[in-house]
Amino acid sequence: QKHENHEGTASLAARAGFNPQAGASLWTKMGNASGERQSGLAFLSTHPSGPARIRELERNAPRVQGLYEAAQRGG
Repeated sequence: QKHENHEGTASLAARAGFNPQAGASLWTKMGNASGERQSGLAFLSTHPSGPARIRELERNAPRVQGLYEAAQRGG
């Protein structure tokens, strides 16, 4: 279910004109700035870890790229 929620969020953001390719870049920069490391307790979290979130954003970006491009064209 989390995967579906994140894909839905990516779709909504793309339709609003946010570049889907930028999400992974943003999370990578935030992780680098905070010195984030993969936690051994990530399975207890209700949200994906930074690295897992980045992988999911990278996986979803191609799926919603067309929505982003349509938003850029005004449609």
